[in-house]
Amino acid sequence: MKFLVGVSICVFFAFSALIYWVDKIFDLVSQTRRYHIGRWDNREQWETAVVKRACRWIQHTPIVRLSDNSRYRLLDLLKGKYRNATIQSWQIAGLALGLIDYSKNKDLSYFPGDFAEKYISEEGEWRCTVNRVDYAMLAYVILKTTSDPKKIYPAMKKMVNVIEGNLCSDGMISYSQGNQSKYRYVDTLGMVCPFLTLYGRIYNCSQYIILAIEQIKKYHCHGFLHGTQLPCHAYNVENNLPVGIYGWGRGTAWYFIAVLDTWKELSESNQRNELKSYLYEAAQTYTKYQQNDGGFNTILQGGGQYDSSITAAMAYFFQSCSNIFSEKRYKDIAEKSISKLMTVTMKSGAVDVCQGDTHGLGIFSQIYDVMPFAQGLLLRALAINTEGTFDEAVY
Repeated sequence: MKFLVGVSICVFFAFSALIYWVDKIFDLVSQTRRYHIGRWDNREQWETAVVKRACRWIQHTPIVRLSDNSRYRLLDLLKGKYRNATIQSWQIAGLALGLIDYSKNKDLSYFPGDFAEKYISEEGEWRCTVNRVDYAMLAYVILKTTSDPKKIYPAMKKMVNVIEGNLCSDGMISYSQGNQSKYRYVDTLGMVCPFLTLYGRIYNCSQYIILAIEQIKKYHCHGFLHGTQLPCHAYNVENNLPVGIYGWGRGTAWYFIAVLDTWKELSESNQRNELKSYLYEAAQTYTKYQQNDGGFNTILQGGGQYDSSITAAMAYFFQSCSNIFSEKRYKDIAEKSISKLMTVTMKSGAVDVCQGDTHGLGIFSQIYDVMPFAQGLLLRALAINTEGTFDEAVY
């Protein structure tokens, strides 16, 4: 009996020591990789490092943590609470879109040719479990880059089926909460609308293009604080009242990513003109939310702290708007944001200080770290023709 008690005590202390040292190693790695952050001699060196880091990450994508816990992280790993495949799907997709745009603009191949093979089988089916609307962004990347849309049709149709399974009676798509959900999240727009538009165009299913545009129009009607172009995190369809806060940075990014990328995929002029007016309204308004150092905060209109994910998104948005509307001031805003992002880029080329994934309505992460999604948005900003003219390679 004494022997068993002794063994149990030894095991307990050994496991406790392991947990302690795992946390220490995580902290040490986090601290050392930030040495000399933001010390870049010139723009070209910095941009090269950013691209190289993205190329490495597309093969081995870093984890965006599911939990904010900074202690007992080994327990989170063992319980499966440290990472989430759904979150990783749009991290990879955002990074991939950055490499796609950058490759087109530079006429070089930074995007891996075997990317789709990791996710789509020879039979055109998904290799992974696709059961949430978040995966629509990954489906968008695969559909955008495929040379044989017919071959991958089963996987794309599966994605559409998942989206339709979350289509509610008001015509809006829920955030993977089923067709009875009463909440409509702004996140959903950026994830599904570009995919639905491209799917409808490639497979000649105009109803999905209409569905995508309706998502944007209805959220524009019910999910914004009047006169501000600031979306709320979500709204309740039973009373059309906001749930969560207005002006959450990355939530705003999800909105204009939906509008901008959907606009790019449209061919019908009337539909494009309506979305273009939304882009113009947003561009006119968001200029005043930029901080003096070029960055944007987690809460755009004030409060919160600096966030590289919304700053990278705004760089992409304003670079795009400078081309669409031929206005130099938008380019200046974008360039100022890019300059700010240089100051928070590590020696490795990874952009730091990105707010972690949200944990629910009004429950925002307190972790600020690297985020592949933000790295991709920065690449999309860098890819856009900086001469202020319409670039067919991007649009």
